[in-house]
Amino acid sequence: MFLLFLLFTIERGNCDCFQSIADLPNLDELKDCTAVNSAEIRQCVDEYIQDVPINPTSPLWELLDPDNLLAAVRCQIKMSTPKGR
Repeated sequence: MFLLFLLFTIERGNCDCFQSIADLPNLDELKDCTAVNSAEIRQCVDEYIQDVPINPTSPLWELLDPDNLLAAVRCQIKMSTPKGR
């Protein structure tokens, strides 16, 4: 479901790939992963997941899927990269 939302977001030209996970705490830390070397993105996302203060019984816990967070980071990188590069 998240990936469908992500694709819809990209098609519409909306540049906020983090909209569907906006309720996560410390989201700026995850957004910082867009600035790391591409080889380190997964590690950055994994560190965010380990550090985020969410109770496993919280509904927000399901938003911490590593693949979804990684997709959001990569989407944001793609959307912020000037066309033609």
